[in-house]
Amino acid sequence: GTQGEEAGLSERGMRKALKRLELWMMRLADRGWGGYSKRKGIAPGKDYYRMGFFLDLVSSVVIVIGYSSLVGQRKTIGQSLNSNRFSGDMVNCFFVQLLFIILDRIAYLFHSLVLKVAIHYASVGYWLAQILVVWPKESSFLLQQNTPLRLFFLLKLGSFLVSAMQVHYGYPMGGRVRQFHQTPGVYHGMLFKAYRAIPFAFEMQSLLDWACNTTSLDVWESFTLDDIYATMYIVQCDIIYRKGRRRGEPQPLYRKLFSGSFPFLGLIAVLFGPLYLFSSANPAQISNNVVQASLSTKINGPLGSYNLFSIPSVASMREVTEEEYAAMLTAEIVQSDDKQSSAQRIEVNPFSDDLFDISPPALYQLITTLNDTERYPLMTVEAFYSFTRPGPSTLKTIQGSRKLKLTRQQRLDLAEVLTPDSGTKQVYMKDLFPMFIRLPATGEIGVMTGASTDATIRLLEDRKSHVSFWSVCARPSPNIPGLLAADSTPNDDVPGTSSSSSSSSSCH
Repeated sequence: GTQGEEAGLSERGMRKALKRLELWMMRLADRGWGGYSKRKGIAPGKDYYRMGFFLDLVSSVVIVIGYSSLVGQRKTIGQSLNSNRFSGDMVNCFFVQLLFIILDRIAYLFHSLVLKVAIHYASVGYWLAQILVVWPKESSFLLQQNTPLRLFFLLKLGSFLVSAMQVHYGYPMGGRVRQFHQTPGVYHGMLFKAYRAIPFAFEMQSLLDWACNTTSLDVWESFTLDDIYATMYIVQCDIIYRKGRRRGEPQPLYRKLFSGSFPFLGLIAVLFGPLYLFSSANPAQISNNVVQASLSTKINGPLGSYNLFSIPSVASMREVTEEEYAAMLTAEIVQSDDKQSSAQRIEVNPFSDDLFDISPPALYQLITTLNDTERYPLMTVEAFYSFTRPGPSTLKTIQGSRKLKLTRQQRLDLAEVLTPDSGTKQVYMKDLFPMFIRLPATGEIGVMTGASTDATIRLLEDRKSHVSFWSVCARPSPNIPGLLAADSTPNDDVPGTSSSSSSSSSCH
């Protein structure tokens, strides 16, 4: 009997011990989200994912917007937008940062400390190499000499610290966690709404979570469930927001400012901001003045084309004076929103830079064609003008041309000029060059007014070297200065800006 009683007590004690163990494990699982258990030596882990994700997200934004400052370059994102090309190194760094964010999410979903440790060391090694070695070497500026790089380094140090704390404490115990829905509140709700506003961020998270978790739901059901959770969390945050005031109480001033006035001003900025950025009213607009100009002409006939002269150099190039610009405004050569600093006056050299070199058979054919006005009734002279500007990078050099039909007298005069040992060595060309031209940022050169420059071209011969070359004497109207015009370029410090104002140049 005594042995039976002892066996019963032993069985009851075993059941109580198992029951206590079961209750303890249940409490441990329930407390796994919040940190340490009170039982000594048990560390179910802490959740630092949200903090680490936020720091990595800010790092990604800094890389895209301020990469040129990090590497010590003057090129900004505005220049990248204007040239339709981003830096390849910036894209690579952004991709690596995004890859670390994705891998960190995978490690969090699987609660894999091994993968987390590997990601931590890889991230620390990569970014320390970029910040301390690669970027200072490219820019010739040390870390202590580059303030944006130092701030980015502090940001990454914060990310490394959060990652190290996650490795130290381990991941929390339990199943899938919706880390963005744990702590409802006013500011948490605002941050979550901002996170959902990031294009494709919430969708990518849902896809990755569905791919890494064991679930019987298909991907669309998982999307629906995540959206329900997000909506309920936002509603919960809104309820907490409304608890701060009594029924019938007027809304406080700070809520009207942050929920009404500031969003209204933001919408106004969204509507009118692009209009100012893409107009001449943009205060950040800079001039895009011409730095090089050239002229050339050729004769077009039924038997071919013949180059006459080319002048790729200029005699002078300057901005117009106030008096000249006022005269241009009076004559409606420029528009009211144009800037004087963008107006130029250019004079090309009066002589060609190349020699007039043509074979005797070709010269004889050209002279015969010019004289035979009945057999070859149509011959033209074509003037080409080219201008080079600092930008845009896709169209630094812009070209234009003007084609005029040669009159019978002009053809005979030109044939006489080309005939060896003739007494006539000049020919008068009316309206050969346009006086006022606008150079657009894109597209073709446009003539601003109908005024043109008449030109007298001469074929000169150097008797010492026995070579011939052309000279040009332009005769613009004495009342209006001979000017050409070129569109300005936007300031590259402002992303995505453009301009409609013009600059002017002269060539006579």
